Amino acid sequence: MKKFILPILIILTSVIYGLPHLLLISKLGNSYTPFTLSGSPITRDEAYAYAPEVNYMLKGHLFLKDAYVSEYSNFPTPFMGETAPSLVFALLSKLTGSIENAFIAADFIFPPIIFFLLYIVTNKLIKNRLYSAAIAFLAVIARDFIAVIPFPHKTFQYLTFAEGQNYLLYFSLAFHPQLTFIFFSLCFISFLNLIQSPTRRKYMLFSGILFSFLFYSYIFYWTYFVAFYFLIIVYFLIKKEKQILVSLIGAGAIAFLIATPYLYNIYRFYKLEIAADFIAKSSLNNVPLPITLIRYFLIALLLYLTTRKKDIKFKIFVLFLLAGVLIAPISKLIIGQDLETFHYLRRALMPFATIGLFVTVFLILKNKNIVITFLSFSIIFIFLVYGLNVQMIASEKIQASHIKDLDRVNVFKWLKDNTPKESVVGSVNTDFDSLLPIYTQNRVFFPPTDRTITPTNEGVTRYTILSNLLNINTDWQKNNLDKIISYLFIFQAYDENRSLNLSSDKRKAAEDEIDYESQGLWRESIKKYKLDYIVVTPDEITQTKIDPNILKYEASFGNYFVYFLIK
Repeated sequence: MKKFILPILIILTSVIYGLPHLLLISKLGNSYTPFTLSGSPITRDEAYAYAPEVNYMLKGHLFLKDAYVSEYSNFPTPFMGETAPSLVFALLSKLTGSIENAFIAADFIFPPIIFFLLYIVTNKLIKNRLYSAAIAFLAVIARDFIAVIPFPHKTFQYLTFAEGQNYLLYFSLAFHPQLTFIFFSLCFISFLNLIQSPTRRKYMLFSGILFSFLFYSYIFYWTYFVAFYFLIIVYFLIKKEKQILVSLIGAGAIAFLIATPYLYNIYRFYKLEIAADFIAKSSLNNVPLPITLIRYFLIALLLYLTTRKKDIKFKIFVLFLLAGVLIAPISKLIIGQDLETFHYLRRALMPFATIGLFVTVFLILKNKNIVITFLSFSIIFIFLVYGLNVQMIASEKIQASHIKDLDRVNVFKWLKDNTPKESVVGSVNTDFDSLLPIYTQNRVFFPPTDRTITPTNEGVTRYTILSNLLNINTDWQKNNLDKIISYLFIFQAYDENRSLNLSSDKRKAAEDEIDYESQGLWRESIKKYKLDYIVVTPDEITQTKIDPNILKYEASFGNYFVYFLIK
């Protein structure tokens, strides 16, 4: 049985992560879509962030730029750093027939790979296949389990969904971290091999190439790994390990050389006036470092103290955990604000910290083989049941959010078939704007602010221009800010407690802009931007009054109406 456990768990991981798609397809049939938006109880990142980038690559681009706004399409942009996963998903879209199919297929393909890589890391540390497989399975199924240890009541609540942890597992439906964590893990494994065999040039080459992938993968991974890289450089300088240092510097040189286009692009971007606004909307101000960092420091310390034979791989693994603890304060020091610390923890550190903690348990029980075997099978059984339960419960709760709006689908099809590529479409409906670049070849006039370099204040201007073109009164525009304030300003709309603040300074500024533009000044403002078509959706149809001298009717599907802007 033990020798079959690895392939069995690979298959089970695939089944568990793919299960929601199977359940929802069986219930919804052709009406099922994997993409969700504002009405969903789960994340909508795959719809408004990642899938548009995939479509952007399918248009023939090699590197990501601004996928939404025409005026910024040739500007340097931080989103170039998500090129690699976008390319992979674009290829998968070609193979499966659509972007939607690619995101479905990815849930079956990538989590099992992550499980296998976590198994490799664990087995390098303890050389016990069964226990390594069990811990890797735990880590790939239950990211947040590490956060409730060692509290029995919280652990029970977590495993029984008492606190509502019953939405999709964390490697579901998004190439962050589903695909990019694979790059991250491979890079760590490669560097571990390089340090153990520093004279083998192929390890230096592979490590450098994999390291470079992180720069085109995910900001939370390349920054984490840079911190780890310099930490181990300092460590081996102190140890005076010349050969290892030569190999590490060689791998780093390869990585930074390949990363030069990205780094130069970032340098150019941060020379722009709009860069400060991008930082402000993408990071949190006046947020203290989370006390939970102490937990992960203690896990690293406990592992180090428990290990009797502190060979090089254990020391490197401990340094890797410490880099995860240090990167949050380092990034905050560099940019002056909090770059979403919990992204570093949840999407990078937690799986490896889980391995570290349970490796410590193994070392304590090392000579008790029967106990280790029993514990291994218990972990597999508990988290198999947990994973299946989460996915089945989640599928029920999210079902309503995954039904296609067929009228909206027809609007996208009409736009794709009847409008020029790169023509600009506007709508005051943020859900429509978020989905538009997935299904069409059009640009977006009023984009999600955190997925474009368009300044936030300009986003408000674009919103008021559209509203006035449709003769929507200012009261409706202001009341609608309650729904779209985060869409407009992202973290600038949050207070010091990370709660949405409907009375924030940005809200007041938006209302002032609405009053300002609605005096007729929007007629001058619109001349700054390209706008070709406007779509009215059911959400605002009763508030609009179309002027046929400005907007020419083109098509309608249900309560969706498409108009051409008369120049």
